[in-house]
Amino acid sequence: MGCNCSTRKPPPMSRFYEIRGNATEKGLMHGSLLGTQIGRCWDFYSSLFYRVGWTDNEIKRAMAAVKSTLVKTFPQYMAEIEGIAEAANIAEWKILALNSRTEILNARRKTSSWSKEKSERIKKAIQDDNGECTSLFSEKAGVLAQNWDWAKTMESLFIVLRIVKEDGKKILMLTEPGIIGKIGMNSDGVGTCLNLIYHSETAAKWGGLKRDIFEGTIPIHIMCRAILDAPSLKKAVSTIKGVPRSCATMSHLLVADKSSDWAMLEIGGKVVDVIGGKESKEELPVHTNHFLKCGYAEEKTGGPSSYARYDRCVELHKKKCDTLADVQAVLSDAEGKLPICRPYLPSLELGIKKIGTCCSVAMELASGKLHITLGSPMTVPYTTFDIHTGGEEGEEYV
Repeated sequence: MGCNCSTRKPPPMSRFYEIRGNATEKGLMHGSLLGTQIGRCWDFYSSLFYRVGWTDNEIKRAMAAVKSTLVKTFPQYMAEIEGIAEAANIAEWKILALNSRTEILNARRKTSSWSKEKSERIKKAIQDDNGECTSLFSEKAGVLAQNWDWAKTMESLFIVLRIVKEDGKKILMLTEPGIIGKIGMNSDGVGTCLNLIYHSETAAKWGGLKRDIFEGTIPIHIMCRAILDAPSLKKAVSTIKGVPRSCATMSHLLVADKSSDWAMLEIGGKVVDVIGGKESKEELPVHTNHFLKCGYAEEKTGGPSSYARYDRCVELHKKKCDTLADVQAVLSDAEGKLPICRPYLPSLELGIKKIGTCCSVAMELASGKLHITLGSPMTVPYTTFDIHTGGEEGEEYV
């Protein structure tokens, strides 16, 4: 199968890419443009999968279950994944695994091969710092934003991807090569952020200690794409509430629109709790990596970093969060031992040498401007991309 559309190289010195057409064509362009980067992405994630106890054959069986659900629920996304695999010359199950990487890692964050001593060291490390991402929304500015905290390896691999659909509508997002949905917004003014929530004791209540049965599973990154394909906040929320979910999908999605309405969707295994909205008097649109509700409001479901970042972000949001600059200042805040903007530190649990804030992203939902640091915000300034014209601000790329 071939693609009759031309592949476009990104502007010089940029990690901006554009794909367009039907589902298959988008996948073929993605795989053609980013085949090398997808291979590097697989090398990184597969090493983590193996480290927590997965084998290739186990991943293949799990991904066959994901594919079965995906074909029934979102056949267009499966067609896109097939196109990526074909053009990149990478096995389809590996592309499915990249899009399911949250569930794969969540399912076996503790492996039976670890000694009791190692398990205790890792448990303590998680208690000391279970850091991930911080997300927030400013109703006054109409800015949806987050820090993406992950391995330093990914700082040089993540991309800004613009998708032009057959009906002319567009998506602009931060993603990883081979992954079809993540943090971004669409031309209807709907956007989403993503926070991992991982807590082994809580997960055990949903799915037992073995949580790697993926029948009836739509991965969280596919849910992100479904939000970005939604024409409204209402449709985005109803879609996520209706999709099949795994008990390994423990995440939060902060969804907002250009009218400054918003909702925090906490996904606790097979439960979705919708929190807040612009009429809310109790909740602020701020989230880190522990549950605010979802039946666990009174329980500790995250590490000290998550609670420290949440409290600090709430404090700054209440103090002043009225403009784009205010939001960016929150993301760059480095106060305290467990700050919002995180320096790179080792992760004992997953054996990653450096985990910290890879980038900051702030989206103006009404104008379609996406501001992102193409690297750690501690050293890299913001670059602005436009959902309507593509490329860096001021550069026509259509």
